[in-house]
Amino acid sequence: MTVLQLKQSLTEEELVDWIAYDKLDPIGGYRLDANFARLIDAQIGTDETKLSDFLLVDPNPTTDEEMDRQAAEEEKLRYQQQAEAMAQYFAKAQNIEIP
Repeated sequence: MTVLQLKQSLTEEELVDWIAYDKLDPIGGYRLDANFARLIDAQIGTDETKLSDFLLVDPNPTTDEEMDRQAAEEEKLRYQQQAEAMAQYFAKAQNIEIP
């Protein structure tokens, strides 16, 4: 099928559906790699192995330092949200307005 034929037959709605589908189940090289990794994991994997152990390319390459930094930022945000929720709770109990 040519690009012109595709433009004439593919609606915008259908294109959006295909884009959404690709985000859920990527089409192409990575999908093939992931499927082969699942196959290998089923054949020789153990309870300790992960699917990523059998992938040739990491789809989200990050260093250990980056992962630690991201985890620390997420934890900090979670604590901030908890502190704000507690402040709102106690302010409401004492009828105080918190900005």
